[in-house]
Amino acid sequence: MKKYGWLFLIPIVLLTFALPATSEAKKKYLFFGASAAASSHYAYVVGAAKAINKYVPEVKVNVVETGASVDNLKRVKSGEIDMGICSMKTMYEAWKGLARWEGNPLPDVRLLWLYAVGIDFIVVREDSGVKKLEDLNGKKFNPGIRGSACEATTKQVFKILEIMPNYHIGATCDAVKAIKDNRIVGYVKTGIGTQVD
Repeated sequence: MKKYGWLFLIPIVLLTFALPATSEAKKKYLFFGASAAASSHYAYVVGAAKAINKYVPEVKVNVVETGASVDNLKRVKSGEIDMGICSMKTMYEAWKGLARWEGNPLPDVRLLWLYAVGIDFIVVREDSGVKKLEDLNGKKFNPGIRGSACEATTKQVFKILEIMPNYHIGATCDAVKAIKDNRIVGYVKTGIGTQVD
């Protein structure tokens, strides 16, 4: 009798372990491009991914640390990620093939939802001697996180205004260290309301 009991128990145990795997196998896996992990935008993407994973059981969203808007669009185009955060301006330029996207538009990109209106803050050291934008000419300055809309917009606006800093390119954490070490005079960072994130 014991011998036959095991024969019934083994298939039940196997089915128990196989069912969750089958359910997981049917899920659609999506990669969601964020920003630098130090950014509040990254935290937002993590929260959004958790909400999607909780309320859309057939989907599993994985967050990918990226350089933000421009980088995310490039990664969406290459198929490396499925979606990503992006500023409206940068997305519009990519969609229409404007600015850096001229001759290489992304006509299939779409806005899924809007989560924040950002402001690009220009921050300089108090002892930098910079009192107006023109004072940035020739000075070492970070235009925003590499690959971000902030970086692209800063460079576009400064070009229009004929302001030519010596750009220090890198992540926000690099810029903050460089400011503290007095290697650069300042940086640009996107924030919400009156706060830099």
